[in-house]
Amino acid sequence: MSNLLAFKRGDTSLDKLRAYYADPEKYPLSPTLEAVRERLQYVMQLRLNYWNKQKIVTFLKEKFDIEQAQAYSDIRNSELLYGEINETSRKAKQALLYEYSFQLLQRARERGDTKVEAKAIELMSKFGGLDQEENLEFNPEKFEAVTPKLSVNNKAMAKFMEMIVKGVVDLNDFNATDVDFEEVNNEETEEEDGSR
Repeated sequence: MSNLLAFKRGDTSLDKLRAYYADPEKYPLSPTLEAVRERLQYVMQLRLNYWNKQKIVTFLKEKFDIEQAQAYSDIRNSELLYGEINETSRKAKQALLYEYSFQLLQRARERGDTKVEAKAIELMSKFGGLDQEENLEFNPEKFEAVTPKLSVNNKAMAKFMEMIVKGVVDLNDFNATDVDFEEVNNEETEEEDGSR
């Protein structure tokens, strides 16, 4: 390939995996994408077992012989594809505890135990997120006028001043250099580098 600038267009690997999960018959995976899907599933399983990200990176580098940057990218893509496991787990536990508190409230009302009833309501408030204060205070600093400071090199500044003297600033009147480029199809780049 020449020294031309390459632009990629088309679906990303993540888009193709989402399409595959939506309809595997209509959107089959290439062997390269199947390997990516396998890595992302490994990441999800390790996150379910509460492995930290650094430990997962080490595992992926050894098992799949990939670079560290690719391992971190796989972790991010796995979270985008399957969801953030620990955050989902936290919310599920919170919902479960809220339900237990509600059941405690019902039992307390049946027995007429107002002390336990008050505690159940307090727990429901806590697990429902109602005990947290919303910070809706007015912040006047956000509405203050801020003068942006721009840094322009001397050559460009001289050109601007020359235009201002003429009365018209034409930003298209610069000596811009066109760059040759070649459009690259996403499938072609996958076959060449095998990374996506």
